[in-house]
Amino acid sequence: HRAPGRPSAMAASTEALALPEASTRLSSHYEVRAGLDSALPLASRLLLREAGRTRRRPCPDLVGRLKCTRSLREHTGCVHALAWSPSPGGDMLLSGSDDLQMKVWSNCASRFHASHHTGHTHTIFSVGVVPSSPSQAVSCAADGEVRVHDLEKGAAQVFADFAGAMVFRLEWRPSTEAVFLSTHDDGKVRLLDLRVSAPSVPAIVDLGQRTATTNVAFKPGCGNHFAVGADPDPFVRLYDLRNCREPLHCYAPRHLCAQRSSAAPRSGGASGVDWSQDNLLAASYRNGDIYIFDTHDYAPQPLLSTTAT
Repeated sequence: HRAPGRPSAMAASTEALALPEASTRLSSHYEVRAGLDSALPLASRLLLREAGRTRRRPCPDLVGRLKCTRSLREHTGCVHALAWSPSPGGDMLLSGSDDLQMKVWSNCASRFHASHHTGHTHTIFSVGVVPSSPSQAVSCAADGEVRVHDLEKGAAQVFADFAGAMVFRLEWRPSTEAVFLSTHDDGKVRLLDLRVSAPSVPAIVDLGQRTATTNVAFKPGCGNHFAVGADPDPFVRLYDLRNCREPLHCYAPRHLCAQRSSAAPRSGGASGVDWSQDNLLAASYRNGDIYIFDTHDYAPQPLLSTTAT
């Protein structure tokens, strides 16, 4: 146990790492990698377990039980977007593709229902059913447009146009019927509201032109906290919607941060983020690995902790 305020050798050796913002936490103690636990001495493993910091490892038994139960074959291009209709119900599935079509599947994706031409001119990256109206959907694409669709009439209209700044992801704010976030290749996260007919959409997060915001997910049970994935930046940032000037925390795998501060080839940032119901944050990286971070307020200090200077 070290005295408060006195940096450990591990922390001191990483003070040169350029964290994205000041006073943020760098956490890497939930990396999902085979063999990490077995490489540690028994005493160290017990200490990590009692501190609540046991590393996760892949479960081959679980992976072995997974199997393909159904293939949905209607698109003629790569499928980048899938979204279930909200609960209760939740038995309708939307899909979006390079073919610029939105497909509707019913009965828990057991039956193809309809195909809609979206009007997009480039790859569809995200789709979603409007929570307050299951007959309406939204989509976003590489053409920089967010479109609203009437699934009953087959009509579509442009809701917002970001002048060619690709829109990667749409995420509904919990407990709201018309408010959602969007991520973009210009490094911004924007807040949109379908109730506003001619929206002026300022950025609530801006990471700069060199960093794309790839994905966003709200924390379960909290309509204000959301996580943002970025690329090629390895950090997953946690923000509070009430004040987005600085993130609450940043999370990243240690070895990707080391690549960021060296001349080593970079393997890319987080292409996807999502939460579990017990507030574990999962991030999938372009190098093919998935990492899990503990975001509980009572979580112990991470193995690697530093403050930007």
